Amino acid sequence: MHDVMPRFNPKDDDVSLFLVLFERQAKIMNIPAENQVIQLIPLLPPDIVQLIAGEPEEDAKKYEYVKALLLQRFKLSAEKFRQLFNKHQKVSESTWYDFYYELKNYLEVWLNGLNVKTFEQLKDLMLVHQIKKRTSMEFKEHFMDEWTTIISLTEMVKKIEDFEDVRKTIKPKLFATQTQRTNKVQFKVRYENFSKKMEHPSHLKLSDK
Repeated sequence: MHDVMPRFNPKDDDVSLFLVLFERQAKIMNIPAENQVIQLIPLLPPDIVQLIAGEPEEDAKKYEYVKALLLQRFKLSAEKFRQLFNKHQKVSESTWYDFYYELKNYLEVWLNGLNVKTFEQLKDLMLVHQIKKRTSMEFKEHFMDEWTTIISLTEMVKKIEDFEDVRKTIKPKLFATQTQRTNKVQFKVRYENFSKKMEHPSHLKLSDK
């Protein structure tokens, strides 16, 4: 494998793209899944090899486990792969087959990262994705910490409904409070102006006798 694949350089290379290329070469060379880690190890820097060596022996032999470990090591989350899937562009040097394989990989890692296993879960994810694009910025900010992990359609809709119900309750009270404050300020200003006029009644003219 090292004859056709460059070594992975963490400073310059994208680990996700590196793994895509590795898997493509493994497929071309008909390398069985149980031997892929053996082929991958020589392409990795020593510190990454040491990281893999620290894992349980049986897990360290599984390519999918090692792949997940590398993605976690370089902090590539399911959300990152969603972005890669949506924004990935074909480069002029690559073939359409390359582009298809890269997109397929991004999609699979995205779905695996969210534990989407069934067609029903996939439908939910697609619907949730569309609904998310149509929610208000206020709603997005409120659920920012869990935004990327909401993939259940029923959970998403319930959160929106609950949020809207609370907002409808709070806004009239907030508006009433703001109105009261505004009225108080306006009254205070009018009272102060009136008091000044009474202290300095220059506008009043005494009639000549």
